[in-house]
Amino acid sequence: SANTGETVTCTCSGTDAGTGVNSSLTTSSSTPSTALTGTFSYGCSVTDNAGNTRSASATYTVTQSPGNPPTTPTWITHTITEEIFESGHTRELATKNRIKVNFGGEDHHIGVESIIDDKVTVEISSDPVQVILAIGEDAKVDVLEDGFYDIYVKLLGISGSKAELLMQKIHEEIPAEQEGSVETTGEIVDEEESTIQEPAPERNLTWLWILIILILIVVVAGNKKILKKIKS
Repeated sequence: SANTGETVTCTCSGTDAGTGVNSSLTTSSSTPSTALTGTFSYGCSVTDNAGNTRSASATYTVTQSPGNPPTTPTWITHTITEEIFESGHTRELATKNRIKVNFGGEDHHIGVESIIDDKVTVEISSDPVQVILAIGEDAKVDVLEDGFYDIYVKLLGISGSKAELLMQKIHEEIPAEQEGSVETTGEIVDEEESTIQEPAPERNLTWLWILIILILIVVVAGNKKILKKIKS
């Protein structure tokens, strides 16, 4: 347990009697943020020199420090290394759970925004974009804005209240004909729903012609009466 603003240190280590541990593919120590209150999870991954990976997680609870206004947590974040992300990382995530990985000098997140029936809304950030995926559908996103897709996400399955995602760092050039920074076999969620304006209905001018004719009749009839009066 910790109060908001206090330091929480997470460390990760492992042993392997056979090939030994590959330290470059093992999660390093971290001091996750305690700015928000709630229960959070920190993920730990250890890989041996034969390529076998084991992972575990630990939770910690942040309570509000006396005298400070309360805050509401939005995401539970699990941290992985860039090396693990490059090799491909599969994890089951519940709603409002996400993984965090740092590459290109920035923190990036992949999280489950919602699970409805057989579809999952996945949010990919730093500049947030949301895609709706069914099982087997995937998405590629250019988060570094360098003309290359950087993050690949695929929905492998849904088990109860959790979505199983395959997440991986990639470097795939965006085709020239591709518009935007996202390619997906699912559906992109627009931040602002576009409004489709229906064409204006054609005006019926028949009544206008009738009115003009009536006015002409009145004018002509009036002129005829004036002429009769003058003649008389």
